[in-house]
Amino acid sequence: MTLTYTIGTLVLVEGIVFWIAALLHMGVTFAGLREPRIMPSAAIESLIGLFFFVSAYAIFTQNPLAWLVTVGAHDFAVAATLVDIFAVTDEPGVRTPANWAYQRVMLTIAITSVVVLLTPVGRIALNA
Repeated sequence: MTLTYTIGTLVLVEGIVFWIAALLHMGVTFAGLREPRIMPSAAIESLIGLFFFVSAYAIFTQNPLAWLVTVGAHDFAVAATLVDIFAVTDEPGVRTPANWAYQRVMLTIAITSVVVLLTPVGRIALNA
């Protein structure tokens, strides 16, 4: 397994996780989890997931813009997750322990991914 394939797989998993969160915020129960219906969060998470899927596609097809698209997707995920944390889910009644933990974990992963992608190894792995 190459580093490129590993990065692509991780980005794909990130997209899936964000879409699961979007479904939860649309009121869908998933694997026994239920979250309050928060449509702005669902919209944000849907967009983040979509950007990650586009990024994964670029990586797996070895598109010359894969590195740029992947950094952009992660930058958007950081910014949008911060908006979700501070503007959308900061209201009483919509904060749940699961959502609190999920947002911080995904934010940490997105920030870490940007840092790794900016290293020479990250750039080389995606042919930047």
